[in-house]
Amino acid sequence: MLILIGGGTAAGKSSMSEFISRKIKRTLSSIIITTDHFYKTSKAPIDWDNPQSIHYSMLLDKIKKLLQGKSVGYPRIEKVVENGVNTKIIFHDNNEIKGPADLIIVESIHALQFEDINKLADLKIYIDADDDIRLIKKLKRIPETKKGFRGNWVKNLNHKERLNFIFHLMDRWIKWARTNHKKFILPTKKSADLIINNNSENIGNNSKLKEIIQLVNSNNKKEFEKFKDNIKEY
Repeated sequence: MLILIGGGTAAGKSSMSEFISRKIKRTLSSIIITTDHFYKTSKAPIDWDNPQSIHYSMLLDKIKKLLQGKSVGYPRIEKVVENGVNTKIIFHDNNEIKGPADLIIVESIHALQFEDINKLADLKIYIDADDDIRLIKKLKRIPETKKGFRGNWVKNLNHKERLNFIFHLMDRWIKWARTNHKKFILPTKKSADLIINNNSENIGNNSKLKEIIQLVNSNNKKEFEKFKDNIKEY
C-alpha cells in the first residue's frame, strides 16, 4: 500500500505519517519516506519549494522497488543551520536501508507533485492549514536550548544565532515562502483524494485518521476506492 501525504510546510504531514505508522496493527510493517532526502546536490542555494529541485527519477525508482517488496538504499542527510541563518544539506555517502514494508508513506510538501507517483498511490491526502497557523508552528519548532531541532536540523545555536534564525525565517516567509506555497504547493491540493483541514495543535484528534487506519488494516484496495468515492474533504 502507498499513501501520499502532502501540504504546506508545518501543516502536520510528519505528525500524521507518524501517527498512522504507530497505530496500524502490529502484523503490518510500515516505512516513512520524505522527499527532503531527494533534493539534488548543488553549490547554489536549494530552492526548497520548487519541485524541480527534487531528484524525481530517483524517488520514483525507490517507490517502485518498495511496492515490489524490495529493500532500497535511502539517502542519509543532515540539515544544518550555518551562522543561524543559512540551511545547508549534508549528504552522507552510506545509505540507510529501508523496506520491505506493507505500508509505504511518502510525506512532504512535494508528495503530490508528480503524476507518475500519484498514479501508484492507494490514497492521496492533502493537509490544509492556514498560513498564520503554519508560521506559528514553524516558530515554535525553534529550540530554546542547544538540544537540537528535528533531528539536528538546527544544532548548537547561541542566543544571537537563534534570533538571527527567527528573523531570517520571518523575512523568508514574508518575501517568498507564502508566494511559493501558492505557486508550487497549493496546486497539488487538486490531486488529493482527501483534504484534511488542520488548524489544531494535535492532528491525532482528527476523526478521519481512525477511518484511514481502519482502511490500512483492512489491506483491501476495494475499500480504499469506496472511501475515496464517498468523501473528498474533511
